[in-house]
Amino acid sequence: MERVTLPARRQRRRGKHHGLIQDVLRELETLRGDSAVKIQLLGIPAKTLRSAVFRAVSRRGIQIASFSDSDYLYILRKSLAAPHRDLE
Repeated sequence: MERVTLPARRQRRRGKHHGLIQDVLRELETLRGDSAVKIQLLGIPAKTLRSAVFRAVSRRGIQIASFSDSDYLYILRKSLAAPHRDLE
């Protein structure tokens, strides 16, 4: 067994969707109130992607709402979100 010194600031784990999540965060920062970020699922389960985005925005204090269809995940900021209405 061996002891090693850890860096003063350990780096968080970067998941396999890190780049995509960073892109989503950038889009959310400039999102207008009448818009949502539309993410093509490309074989990634919507619940997996939704969880990854939720973890990232929670660390930044951003509240989101999301919904999905068979091909896309849509994410909008709750503070900017319009009152709920049925989507066609």
